[in-house]
Amino acid sequence: MMKSSLSALLGAHILSDMEIYEGELLTYREAGQRLRLHPDTIMRRAKRHGWERVEGNAKTDPVRIRVPASVLDAAQTSVPDKARRTPRMSADAVAPLAAALERQEISNKELQAALDAARAERALAQIDAAKADTMRHAAEKSAAELARRLETEETERRTFQGQTDALRAELSAAEIHVAELKTTLADLEIRLQAASKDDRDRTLWKESAAHRIRVLEHQLADAKIPGGQVKRWWWPF
Repeated sequence: MMKSSLSALLGAHILSDMEIYEGELLTYREAGQRLRLHPDTIMRRAKRHGWERVEGNAKTDPVRIRVPASVLDAAQTSVPDKARRTPRMSADAVAPLAAALERQEISNKELQAALDAARAERALAQIDAAKADTMRHAAEKSAAELARRLETEETERRTFQGQTDALRAELSAAEIHVAELKTTLADLEIRLQAASKDDRDRTLWKESAAHRIRVLEHQLADAKIPGGQVKRWWWPF
């Protein structure tokens, strides 16, 4: 749009002075105001006479038509002096306006570049956010899986601890039983030793008694008592 406006201004004011340019680029509304006609009438007239039609740079820019200078001059001549428009500007007056329009065009390009960069950064930020969400979901899933495994291991540990405690209790009871068996065995050994000693004493006593009996028998055989009876008062048993 700015390039078209700049071309229109330069063409309408500079080239007309050089008698090279033959018309002005105007919108239908602007042409209607200059020719004192309705914009629809201007549109039909432009089509009928084949005036040049210039599209804008952007979709929002209005369409412009090149109105011949003769048509504009004729319309201006027919207007009373008090209603005539201001004469066309000279090239010296148009130069600052052209420079300002050029600066504005450069500024618009810079703004558009900044806008495109901001959009690109926003797209990258959205991609990074999506990646971060994916990583967060994966981390949450891993954390949940780890918590489940820890809970399972804790349950297994408690079960193993219970089994270990039960085995320790059984071992302690077995140790107590073994101690009791050792005590019983020691008591049996003591009794066995005592019984063995009694048996030895009995054996010695019996051997001693048998020896005494044999001695007495010899004495009886040597000393006969009348009537075949022996006095038993000295019999040891």
